[in-house]
Amino acid sequence: MILLLSIFQYTLLLILRKPHGVCMKMFYKQNVLFLTIGVLSLGLAMPSQAQMLDNKASSEQKMEIQPNNITLNQEEKPPANDSNPPSLSDYLSKNSSIDVPKDPKALDTVEPFVPASNEARLESLSGPIESPEVSKTKEDKALRREAFDGVAQQMMPLKPSEIRRLLEMYDETAQAAETPIYPTPEPESSFQVISLDPGTKPLPIKTAIGNVTTLSIVDITGQPWPIQDLTWAGDFQIEQPDSGGHILRITPTSEFAAGNISMRLVGLNPPVIFSLKAERKSVHVRLDVQIPEVGPKGVLPPVDVPVSTKAGDDFMTSILVGVINGKDTKQLGIEGIDGRTTAYAQGGMMYIRTPYTMLSPAWAKSIQSGDGTKVYGLNFTPVVLLSDKGKMVRAYFSHKEQADEQY
Repeated sequence: MILLLSIFQYTLLLILRKPHGVCMKMFYKQNVLFLTIGVLSLGLAMPSQAQMLDNKASSEQKMEIQPNNITLNQEEKPPANDSNPPSLSDYLSKNSSIDVPKDPKALDTVEPFVPASNEARLESLSGPIESPEVSKTKEDKALRREAFDGVAQQMMPLKPSEIRRLLEMYDETAQAAETPIYPTPEPESSFQVISLDPGTKPLPIKTAIGNVTTLSIVDITGQPWPIQDLTWAGDFQIEQPDSGGHILRITPTSEFAAGNISMRLVGLNPPVIFSLKAERKSVHVRLDVQIPEVGPKGVLPPVDVPVSTKAGDDFMTSILVGVINGKDTKQLGIEGIDGRTTAYAQGGMMYIRTPYTMLSPAWAKSIQSGDGTKVYGLNFTPVVLLSDKGKMVRAYFSHKEQADEQY
């Protein structure tokens, strides 16, 4: 206020300086004194205001900015200014270069202090404010992610490990339900000679669920006997042979199936009948049935000998299938031929099982399977001539006791 009053008086003095003389000089001196006092008062006020600005800046540096919270550290306080305010002479010596504008209008050019807005303060504390487009994009991404997670949870709520465990449980349940409570039937491969005599029971064929029985019809020479036609009854599935075929495939369709099959063979008057039954203990996986007659494709032996093969010769059949029956049966030693030929002795007779055709000596009876394996029955002889596809071979037979003594 003193400074303004001095400036006003100084201006008035300049206007009235010429007309008044000595009085004006005294008034001029008085106004100079007032102006000096005003300047000194302004100088004394300026350090206090600068001190306040410094204290405010130091206190703002101690503020701690946290997410969504702005707290002021109350423990740290600005240091107290223990120094005494400067004297008038010290201030004049330090601030002697203060420029006071001569023109009062120059004071209007000072820019006023405008406090920062709340948005500017928030931007300085938490970063730039996002535009509405950016905020909307982020919200859309969050909504899409939430919708995707919801659909995935609804469509696939189980984890991979839980799915694997469910499949294992299903497999265990299916295995327990589908595994039979009885053991698997024992497979058999057999050779049977059927009887065509009146009053004879049909030959039984053992079948089993889940197994295929292959039936082959051959004549007394081991050659295929073609099937003319056939029919059957019962829960069985039978694959009929082609024209001129001699093999049937039989499969039961129920656990306790039973029935029979009747067929006619080419060139044979009486029908051939078999009984069918589903078994659980054993099953015929292969059954070769021999008709005790020479079929249309039969090959007669090269030597005219009496063929007296009888149906039901169990001993020769057991030799043919490789399962020897008989207590007094002894195996003979063989030389000059490969191991496919074997010989047995029983009651003064010898039985030779071989894939070759016998040439000499004459045999009393013989039997042949569908694969060409033959069994000959004849009196004991140490030397036998055989034919291997037209090539003559010689086989030597002896009792094993004598053969062991020779070595």
